Amino acid sequence: MCAVKHSGFDDYEHWIDAHCHLCNEPLSDNLQHELEAARRMNINTFISTALTRKEIDWHLANYCPEIKLVAGVHPFYEKSSSEDIPYLEKLCEEDILWGIGEIGFDNRKNNHKYQQNILSDQLELAQQYDLPVVFHVVRRFNELYQLLSKDFPEIKGYIHGFTGSPELVEMLSRLNIAFSLGHRILQQKDAADTIKRIIKNGLYLFETDAPFLPVMNKSTKENSMLCSLNHIVSEVSEVSGVKIDELLEGQWETFNAISKP
Repeated sequence: MCAVKHSGFDDYEHWIDAHCHLCNEPLSDNLQHELEAARRMNINTFISTALTRKEIDWHLANYCPEIKLVAGVHPFYEKSSSEDIPYLEKLCEEDILWGIGEIGFDNRKNNHKYQQNILSDQLELAQQYDLPVVFHVVRRFNELYQLLSKDFPEIKGYIHGFTGSPELVEMLSRLNIAFSLGHRILQQKDAADTIKRIIKNGLYLFETDAPFLPVMNKSTKENSMLCSLNHIVSEVSEVSGVKIDELLEGQWETFNAISKP
């Protein structure tokens, strides 16, 4: 069996992992086991990201109604290519994608003009097809805010793996952008203040970023990386003082608010 359920999870039907990469090893090698273990934890929706044509095609070949496919050209990942944007548009036309992502700005590469061009192209796709956007941002939150507020104020979506400050939460919340909370924010020195501000503003999701995350405990590692989600939500509950069932209800409301009608 998977890890023991925490109080508040057992009867809740709308558990969502807002960001994972099911096409990456070791998840892809043992997909059915991973999904079945997560389902035993009542995790029944997985927003999975593809960053290359090969990763997109893997998702298409391993279709599952519980997996919501997000695809995009990443600003930092070297295997992502702007040449895939026409393919993304085709998938949008065929109503295959749940969202566009993960896309955004990454300050670790000095190609800001290129990043802005591919981001704008993909935001136009998301806007045209009314799809949510999953944002990847590293130390360029102000630039993202300026671009969205000026050119794409109606874009909906969320910043995955958010680790910004309470002040950034207030700024980005003016755009009705949600925040996806995972392991990284819980390691921050000001985690409590930031998390409380996010929960108060009401647009939030929870993610594992599996398989790219530290495993929360031994029993989770032995069974399913996706089951780490319960530990993340439990820690957020402890830090914020908000009950688990209330957090999961808030996540479900956010998911419905940003999803294509």
